[in-house]
Amino acid sequence: MTLRDHARIESVMHRGVSTALVAHVGEQGAAQASDVFTLPPCPQIGITMERIGNPIRSNDALLGYVWLIGSDGPAGERAVELLREVATQAALSCTATTLPARSPSW
Repeated sequence: MTLRDHARIESVMHRGVSTALVAHVGEQGAAQASDVFTLPPCPQIGITMERIGNPIRSNDALLGYVWLIGSDGPAGERAVELLREVATQAALSCTATTLPARSPSW
């Protein structure tokens, strides 16, 4: 039996998510999270598998999320540590590309 996570397919194919998915993530407190959190399935909106998320933040501003989808079972501690590292690197990358260029001070 193949499990399909329609929310993931939708986000990849259309490069966006539904308002119902945004609401579900918000209802789970993800926007206030400062570390790894779990997003439970919600088949009504196409989320058929649990997700583990980590917010991408810069100066406390929420830039997005990094997700592990539970299609392969529970994530181990190593996977969770990598999720944190990826979120940190993404925040640094986003910050570096959005800061205005500065003239040398000399």
